Amino acid sequence: IDANGLVATDDADVTVLTESLGGTLSASQIACFSTNPEPITLTGYTGNVLYWQRSTSNTFASNVTNISSTSDILTGEAAGFVTATTYFRAVISNGNCGEVYSGTTSAIVQTSTYNAGVWSNGVPDGLTNAIIQSDYTFATDFEACSITVTNNATIIIPSGITVTLNGGLIVSSGSFTM
Repeated sequence: IDANGLVATDDADVTVLTESLGGTLSASQIACFSTNPEPITLTGYTGNVLYWQRSTSNTFASNVTNISSTSDILTGEAAGFVTATTYFRAVISNGNCGEVYSGTTSAIVQTSTYNAGVWSNGVPDGLTNAIIQSDYTFATDFEACSITVTNNATIIIPSGITVTLNGGLIVSSGSFTM
């Protein structure tokens, strides 16, 4: 009752928003040098995907790039080429509840460098990128994600030897002869 003796009532709809929840990303994956990672899936989140982020820092403290995808699946094309281990996360918001981050995942670029007769991380396989910095003649069949030739190294593939690359061949300096 107000000062004039009138009683006022009104009906209103009230919407209660659940707080934003960042969710979980698909597991980390191995990626070949200079390729797109496999799609990354976001699950268990509340709200809307505002955008995604990528960084070479696992804490996202530096080198952060925003990716303008609002889908809960980040395609490899949207994620972009990776040339080093790269971390990804989604930015989520539910209405006015504020932004939160999903968990993180990574596209891991494994490498092994050949120099002076030694591989730094063992002989590469189909999931490892080979960096060759000194002269090398293949004696057996070889598989790697990619091969990068540097430091004016001379690489020779003799007849009968098969080299399988799941990514690319980059000759920065030196030669690659088959």
